[in-house]
Amino acid sequence: MNSEAVAERYKTLFNLAPVGFVTIDRKGVILEVNSFIAKLFGTTIDKLIRRNILELISGDSHQTFLTWLHTTTQGAPPAELEIFLNGDQGQIIQTQCFCIASANGEELMLSLLDITFRRQADERMHGLTQKLRDLAAHIESGMEQEKKTLPGRSTMESDHLSLP
Repeated sequence: MNSEAVAERYKTLFNLAPVGFVTIDRKGVILEVNSFIAKLFGTTIDKLIRRNILELISGDSHQTFLTWLHTTTQGAPPAELEIFLNGDQGQIIQTQCFCIASANGEELMLSLLDITFRRQADERMHGLTQKLRDLAAHIESGMEQEKKTLPGRSTMESDHLSLP
């Protein structure tokens, strides 16, 4: 396979991936993105190139992200970080981000996985679990209360037979 065919194959895989890929320089300027990222932000690849990555990241995540990038550029092993992105319609997109520095350290390659729905499902499941615990406690409490209020003989009374 010649180098042009290899490059085209790489580009196709890069753009079809169900994960966002972004390459930035040390200042955070976007050098390359795939179509997943463009779709996530409701725009085109060309409109994302040359923008600063911080424009896409929620303000609350800026400092955490910058600190994490600094650590990565200092030779730390690839690490993951959960950050919030600003979606194209004002929605917050929760992502799991991985980063590695290029061999010369001038570029950072990021992969972003949208975990918004997974986190929402986790929160729903946590809420439902708590409701079930509360309901079980309520039922148990009601059963204990019912035992106390039911008329009847004690165990001792039922153990003895009365003779006529």
